[in-house]
Amino acid sequence: MMAEMVRVIVGSKPPKFFPADENRKQALFVDVAENRQRFDREQQRYVDLEPRWYEAKFEGRDAELMRDQFQQGDALILVGDTEKRVRETADGNVYKSTRFYVQSFGIDPRLTTSTIDRSRRQHRTQEAAQTVEQGPAADAEADPAQLTSARTEVERRLHEVVNGRYIDGATAQTVMDAWNDPKVPAPELGASTVSALRAVGANEEVVGYVSSVADEYAGTGRALTWNEAAAAAQAPQAPAPTQDDWAVVNQVRHEIAEPAPLSPSM
Repeated sequence: MMAEMVRVIVGSKPPKFFPADENRKQALFVDVAENRQRFDREQQRYVDLEPRWYEAKFEGRDAELMRDQFQQGDALILVGDTEKRVRETADGNVYKSTRFYVQSFGIDPRLTTSTIDRSRRQHRTQEAAQTVEQGPAADAEADPAQLTSARTEVERRLHEVVNGRYIDGATAQTVMDAWNDPKVPAPELGASTVSALRAVGANEEVVGYVSSVADEYAGTGRALTWNEAAAAAQAPQAPAPTQDDWAVVNQVRHEIAEPAPLSPSM
């Protein structure tokens, strides 16, 4: 089953941190809110929905990072699994909640400005030379932070199009299998994504919306918004050459290949 991915804001309620003991890892619990949106086909834009609240559970090193580096109002991307929970108090009151078991997380780059520490590369002259020689794709592959960010964004967009019933979950998992395979080089991620989506008849808006993340990661383009992907899909395409067109092309090739006639001598 594919893990869920949500974009959340850390809530105002103080987090609860539990140190590790002989039976369990250290853990931190904090309330987070997912500000959801839905694409309205009639309005051709995203509209806001009611926030969805989770009790996020971080374990191990992640619990320490949340305790020491993040606070109320921070925008995060969480990847993990959810569980519906029901608790009844001694006085008979029933409380329902949803717990989010965090497998990995990071800063939401759309809402938070951040920088990547590349200081360790300054001493790797050989790797730097290879990066210059091989171009942007090699730089992307050498930076695991960039791959993690791109993979998270692809997974988020896949969730959007699955929820919009453009593709099914099996297709989304096929795309993520390629992104999770360390043997697939950066330049091939875009082609793998396009092939998986077109194989099930996904429309070109979806293809462009999802695969453009791979183009940005590989350094050959940028990630398109939904509206940009829709506009690109609707742009007129150059018609394929007809049989008559190829006949003209072959005739021109034949004429060019023939030796020019000798001019009469004076």
